[in-house]
Amino acid sequence: MRVKEIDGETYQIHIDMMDDLWFLKNIISKGDLVKTIAMRRVEQQEDMTRSKETERKPVTVGIAVESIDFQSFTNRLKILGSIVEGDPNLIGEHQSFIISEGSDLVLRKERWNDIQLNLLDEAQKRTAGIIGLFVTMDDDSAEVLALRGYGIQSLGRVESGKPGKMYDSSFSEKAYFQEIAEILRKNIKDTSNIFILGPGFTRDRFLKFLKEDSVLRGITMKSIPAGRADPGAVYEFMNSGEFDKSLAQSRVSTESSLMSRFLKELGSSGLCTYGYEEVKKSLETGAAEIVMITEDILPEMVSNPVTQLARETGAKLYVFSDNGEAGKMLRGFGGIAAILRFKSHS
Repeated sequence: MRVKEIDGETYQIHIDMMDDLWFLKNIISKGDLVKTIAMRRVEQQEDMTRSKETERKPVTVGIAVESIDFQSFTNRLKILGSIVEGDPNLIGEHQSFIISEGSDLVLRKERWNDIQLNLLDEAQKRTAGIIGLFVTMDDDSAEVLALRGYGIQSLGRVESGKPGKMYDSSFSEKAYFQEIAEILRKNIKDTSNIFILGPGFTRDRFLKFLKEDSVLRGITMKSIPAGRADPGAVYEFMNSGEFDKSLAQSRVSTESSLMSRFLKELGSSGLCTYGYEEVKKSLETGAAEIVMITEDILPEMVSNPVTQLARETGAKLYVFSDNGEAGKMLRGFGGIAAILRFKSHS
């Protein structure tokens, strides 16, 4: 993400890669002004008499944001709102913006909070797209996953077609492997690492298959045993000693590490707390060292005293992705938790 400050509350933003969309989704709030180019129908009186079809032309408009939708599998961010700046004839009309790689926009807020500014700063520092590709598999099914800067994205799931314990004549392991490899080929341009995770020996046979593939054979590949064949195998791998240091730049690895630390404290010394009221108390006493929140409650933090308290006491704030395993675990603790410097007493 490339950012240029126009004034203290307004920034011009260029989207360099898909990871930027996750950050933007969590930076933009309801009521913000977003301005960019949209395609609008330009109706003229003579057109209305000749045809119901009218020409679309690019116009620059600003909307007051009403909703934001980011679905990682589409590689697009959709922002919906009402037009408040631009052609006077369009004021008040609804408009949606589709933001993707290469998009430019202007974002203005009445007030930025620390979490949003931290995310904006983090997005500018990130340069990686896909950090690594993972295949979690057994002889029944496989899922191809991309480890991106913001989290894990599913690129596709493949069923082997094996009907039961005994293969029938229609089953082809080669066809199964070929379908998985095709997904990898479409995405390999952005990374140089493939990790194959799962129980059993199917992953080893798949690794051998990949090493003979003309497109993929030059890529660094590892077959790593795991106790499961679903996306959870990736998190299992991250918490193991085999986790490649080159992948540690991912936010997922940070989230996983922080959640492991939190759970360890929960089961031992008790230097942790969770739930909004308890976390707020720990900040008020200066006990909180790290505050973790899930992105689904981030909108509630825009004008929340927690962010002000964190700044005043030097506590670090981390936003956990909703689609990661650590984020799902954090939601089970109310979506907000803290690791403490010392035990807080009320």
